[in-house]
Amino acid sequence: MASKQISFSDLRKGERVTLKLREGESVIVGDVTTLPTAGGGARVSLVNNANSVVIYEDTNFRIFADRGPTVGDVIGEFRVGTVFSFKNKYGVTKTWVKSGEDRATLVDNTRPAHSLSISEGFPSAEEAGDRVASIY
Repeated sequence: MASKQISFSDLRKGERVTLKLREGESVIVGDVTTLPTAGGGARVSLVNNANSVVIYEDTNFRIFADRGPTVGDVIGEFRVGTVFSFKNKYGVTKTWVKSGEDRATLVDNTRPAHSLSISEGFPSAEEAGDRVASIY
């Protein structure tokens, strides 16, 4: 996985993050344990240490997290017309087709067409991309 710089609003509970003030200085590595705190921040428990820090939206630290490609990134690489399968959080796999640059349509012969925006409306577009597989 690649380490990507993320914003405060993209933090996830239980995620390992690296906080950097400047390149080569003040590096903090820890896990997000509380999100949000009573004051609206995020508590990061330090690795191999009993201490923790609380960061807020206007923090001076740059936040890095190890993240692979998201579902939206994987589907974005497909050509229009590509049929793919997507496993939702309940373990149910459904077949979709990429119907536009930012659209995906559910393939279901028993219901009317159901189309969603990949970047905004597609289920779990921010989750790990290993839940998507191209069929053809």
